[in-house]
Amino acid sequence: MADFTKIYRRTTYPTISPSAPSQDQSGRTVLLTGGSEGIGYGIAEAFAQAHAATVILVSRSQDKLDKAAAKLESKYPETEVKTISSDSSDAAAIAALWQKLANDNISVDVLFLNAGALGEAKDLAEIISFFNFNIIANLHQLEHFQNQPNQHDRQKILVNITSASVQCYNYPRAAYPGSKAGFANYICHASEATTEDKLRMITLHPGAVFTPFIDNSGMLKDLPIWDHPSLSAHTAVWVCGKDAGFLHGRFVWANWDADELLTMKERVLGDAAFMRVGVTGVPSFTTQKHVALGEFDDELDPAEAEAPYILLQLREQADQTLFDESRREELMSKSKKSKRPISKAAAYNATSPPAKQAKMVDPRLETTRKSARVASKPTKKYSDHHRIEGEDENAKQPRNGGSGANGDREFTNRSPGVLTFLEQEDGLQDEPLARPGPPASYTTLSPSPPSPSPPSRTSQRSTFTPLPAILLGPFDRFRDRQSQFRR
Repeated sequence: MADFTKIYRRTTYPTISPSAPSQDQSGRTVLLTGGSEGIGYGIAEAFAQAHAATVILVSRSQDKLDKAAAKLESKYPETEVKTISSDSSDAAAIAALWQKLANDNISVDVLFLNAGALGEAKDLAEIISFFNFNIIANLHQLEHFQNQPNQHDRQKILVNITSASVQCYNYPRAAYPGSKAGFANYICHASEATTEDKLRMITLHPGAVFTPFIDNSGMLKDLPIWDHPSLSAHTAVWVCGKDAGFLHGRFVWANWDADELLTMKERVLGDAAFMRVGVTGVPSFTTQKHVALGEFDDELDPAEAEAPYILLQLREQADQTLFDESRREELMSKSKKSKRPISKAAAYNATSPPAKQAKMVDPRLETTRKSARVASKPTKKYSDHHRIEGEDENAKQPRNGGSGANGDREFTNRSPGVLTFLEQEDGLQDEPLARPGPPASYTTLSPSPPSPSPPSRTSQRSTFTPLPAILLGPFDRFRDRQSQFRR
């Protein structure tokens, strides 16, 4: 992640400077948990530089709070500094904190969730305490922040201070990065339930900052790995500025160059998964509601027509294989060499553009809109001259699961995972299976006795790897409705 932008910042620079006009925070009230020292205090000072109206420092130690407030008031007398002693890991204390703010008629505009459990968890009880502090307690903070009784119409901003350990493997401690990753991922999803102009939500990795906690751990301050404290503080102001609204719901490193991030704005807004917490090395996907894959029956509930966007991508891939030029040429060539007639369905599909093909094709299922009535509907009969010369009329039987009902001809591929064409009465409506594979070999079958009823929905899908229920459910319901309707 260090090379996400060409420039890897280690200290402040003009674009993120709190003194820049674009970073002006006039009129805003900012609350910071863990604000008495370290990263939290640095952010508070940066907001005072940016002319914030009020800065509220929250910490468990009143002594540390008093010292921090005295320093800020001496440097920035135009900014009001308030302190509240509170345990940010306790739900009851959090509720009391926000009740006090309500009683004092204070509405918070910007909330920094900076306090959290650090260090190493040695047993189950300590692991649970990490998750309670870094996830559950933060959820309580967010709930109270969103439901302030004295809130006004101005935009709210939530900044979750996280850690690079979320993306670091092998990391020697599990509870800390695991709990940090949990809440960071929650912010990514929760941001989709609100608009940026109402509540901007950003997760920020502040960089490698030498804090009092790190100092107490025994690490040396003169190591070259430490970033300047101004980097995290000034980036925190920048993500709350008017230029960073496009980062709503994203995971941001303070080390990434802000100017380069601005050049990515179009991609960020166009890719719902970009710069969010996901699975390393696996492309993310998004869902699209009420996607029209074809003509639905009036009786079908529109809510059941929801289709995962990933299936549309699979369909496009299947179409590209299905209508490959070389495939069409080989199909026609085999028909000419063997002197065997090609079905109208195969000929149509071999010469028609993808747009005129099957309206409802799920590449993961072996059924289409009209396949439910293949065996139940009489098909076109052909005379004996359609059979291969010298072929025994009683020797040929339908193969590969074909019905062969009422003398229909079936052109089928003998290899698994390839295309199958069934010629029905409405030949041009036949729909191929959208499963890629080698070119099909075709065999003309003679008339044969009617076969049993078509295989059940379960048997049709038995050879496929099932999709997750959330993806497959809508197609199951759609297919059930279609089958009942067609019968």
